[in-house]
Amino acid sequence: MKRRFLFVTILVIILILSISGCNSSDISEFDDYDDRQASLVEGFIYLNDNNCIEGQTLFIGDSITEFYPTEEFFNYVEGEVYNRGISGDTSNKMVGRIEDTALFLNPRTLIIQIGINDLNVGYLPEDISANIDECVRLSIANNANMNIVLVSLYPYTKTMKEEIIETNELIQAIAIKYSVTYVDIFNELADSNGVFNLEYTYDGLHPSILGYAVITEKLFPYIN
Repeated sequence: MKRRFLFVTILVIILILSISGCNSSDISEFDDYDDRQASLVEGFIYLNDNNCIEGQTLFIGDSITEFYPTEEFFNYVEGEVYNRGISGDTSNKMVGRIEDTALFLNPRTLIIQIGINDLNVGYLPEDISANIDECVRLSIANNANMNIVLVSLYPYTKTMKEEIIETNELIQAIAIKYSVTYVDIFNELADSNGVFNLEYTYDGLHPSILGYAVITEKLFPYIN
């Protein structure tokens, strides 16, 4: 009986130590978003320095871009297609990294899609607009002949519908201001209620492969 009690006690101690260990600083550094983003940015800079060539097509954005199988969908585009999406990215963070991860390569065509995470954490459409405006300004300063494509936010929840529409109107205004291209994807992916059509998404936020196919069809004329 005493041995059984001792055995159970030891197991409990091991369990407690295991749980406390899981909450310690030994957890992978990449569990923290800022560390993950910094690591990805560092990786993109390495690729730009060592493996990429200038004057190609480049996508930049958040997880919607990161998960976009651009290489497969745009394999018929002349030259290379680079994906610089980072999950969880916001427009202010994009301003901070666009020169190192995108403009360094002086892309022929630059596709920008960003903003839904901003709305999720409480930023206003005006905040997103100001940051996208700065991204476009930096891009034109880098190369006045760059083909810049601003992509609308995609549909999400019904409660965010009006904010998304307002943000898209501001993004379109930026395109007019700088004489660059604006592509409306929202209306291609939304259902009758203005939320993400379930035919085109697997989680209500990110496009499914069929959703990306619709997006690709809309973007293709502005890339070639």
